[in-house]
Amino acid sequence: MYVKFFLKSASVLAREKLSSTEMSVCLELLQYVRYDTGYLAYENGSKLTLDDIKRRCDFISNTSIVRAIDELVDKKILAKVRTGKENNYLVNPYIFMRGARVNKTLSKTFENTKWAKLYC
Repeated sequence: MYVKFFLKSASVLAREKLSSTEMSVCLELLQYVRYDTGYLAYENGSKLTLDDIKRRCDFISNTSIVRAIDELVDKKILAKVRTGKENNYLVNPYIFMRGARVNKTLSKTFENTKWAKLYC
């Protein structure tokens, strides 16, 4: 498995001054980025919910995880997507991605972020 980490974005991400918790959550979740869709999901395609993320990041308190996720969403590193009754999460493909291409929905979700502007 691999995740692409774009170098221009790495420099900008370093300036975001992520807290250690935000960085830990972000790095822990990278293994769940799905090919081409950017969703955080298990290998079987089941998307990660906040409860799943809390279980995956059991070395961090639940309150800190919620705060970190909210900050990562505010900073446009993640996007929160409502699917049925649950929130699921997408990873910004201008920072991290898996696969050779990005689908239109994922691209549109992050097209107006500073991360996308790095590559225009």
